[in-house]
Amino acid sequence: MRTSSLDTGVPMRRYKALLAAILLTLTTTTVVTAFATPAHASGPCYWYSWGDSSNCDGVGSWYCEDIQPNDTEWADVQYSFSTENYELFLLYSPRCEAVWASGFTSPKLPKGSLCYITLVRNSDGESITTRLVNTSWNTAEGDTAMLYDAGVTSYAYMYCRRGTGGPTWSGWTIDW
Repeated sequence: MRTSSLDTGVPMRRYKALLAAILLTLTTTTVVTAFATPAHASGPCYWYSWGDSSNCDGVGSWYCEDIQPNDTEWADVQYSFSTENYELFLLYSPRCEAVWASGFTSPKLPKGSLCYITLVRNSDGESITTRLVNTSWNTAEGDTAMLYDAGVTSYAYMYCRRGTGGPTWSGWTIDW
C-alpha cells in the first residue's frame, strides 16, 4: 500500500477521495447558486411573480440607500395651515426599482392623534402602512418599508387626525 509523501501512514487514495469530494461539493454549490439567482434580475430587487410579489417587498428603504446612496427621486405633496404643516413623499430608487413613502407633520402630535402613511402598489393592491411617531425635533415622522414596482405604478396616501376629535388632513401622491 502506497502512502503519501508526508509519510503519515494514510494511503494516497484517501487523499484523492477527499480531494474529489471537495471538488464535487464546490461544483455542486456553484451550480446550485447559479440556478438560484433569477436570470431577469438587473438590480438587487426582482419579481417572484410579476406585478405581485418581490424579494424587496417589506424591506426597509436603507437596503437601496446603502447600495447606491443619494440615488433617490421623489414626488411630494405639501400642505400648510397657519400652525400645522404636513408633507408626504413617494420616494423611488432607480437602482432597486422600488418605492417607499415618508411622511412628516409639525408640530408634534397631541395625545389621541391618529396619523399614518400607506404605500400602495396598483398592480396587485399590495400595501404597507406605518404610523407617524413624535420625534425630539417637535415633529412627527414615519417611513414605510419598500415595495418593488418595476413596470408598474404605486402611490402614497397619508391621513392625520390631531388629537381625539381634532382636525384631519389627508393627501395622495401621483401614481408613479
